[in-house]
Amino acid sequence: MRVEKLKVGLHTYAVSFHGAVMHEDNAVYGRHCADTFSIEVSTSAPRSTQVESLIHEIFHVCYHFSYLWKQKNAPEEEVVSRMAFIYASILVENPWVLQFIQEER
Repeated sequence: MRVEKLKVGLHTYAVSFHGAVMHEDNAVYGRHCADTFSIEVSTSAPRSTQVESLIHEIFHVCYHFSYLWKQKNAPEEEVVSRMAFIYASILVENPWVLQFIQEER
């Protein structure tokens, strides 16, 4: 199992990559828990699905920290799913984007 740290504001999430990820008795590609500051990504999925799933779960974290969940009728899964696919595609097809973001660290 691989474990990474993801800093989000003042918090640090533990991001673990391992076989099957379960949520409510269902196998899923990934999940996040705001209470424990954790993200899990299934390594049983193809690499492209792992990348998209990680971004999807990071977007859940963004959704939580932006307090969008407090708004009535905020469609979390729909918003996160739509953003994750597009964002994953952009990062995969444009590796310079991540390099550019990290240049000024």
